[in-house]
Amino acid sequence: MGAEHFTAVGYVAPFDPADYADTRAARARLGYDLERPLVMCAVGGTAVGRPLLRKALAAWPLIQRARPRPSAWWCRPANRPGQLAGTAGVSVVPYVHNLYEHLACADLGLVQGGLGTPWN
Repeated sequence: MGAEHFTAVGYVAPFDPADYADTRAARARLGYDLERPLVMCAVGGTAVGRPLLRKALAAWPLIQRARPRPSAWWCRPANRPGQLAGTAGVSVVPYVHNLYEHLACADLGLVQGGLGTPWN
């Protein structure tokens, strides 16, 4: 079959990005400290992303030097928090509801996964 039989619909997002244009308001609503940089690292629900999380944790000291006092969240649905070594200043959580809201107000977001990963 040729391309004439298909139509690309693009990404189907469960939100309007314009609703998150005011990142300070979104951060305040989500309970984040408005004065600290926010770093989010999220990978898909399989073990494939675990090496990426470990590399991001290894880079954490570099991030801290570039942006003093950052707060960070590392997450993935299939990962139990205890599976990753504890790193000062990083919260490791297995799941973040409506992850897209948190990523929308992050200063740095590292996301790996399938189409639905950022929208959990």
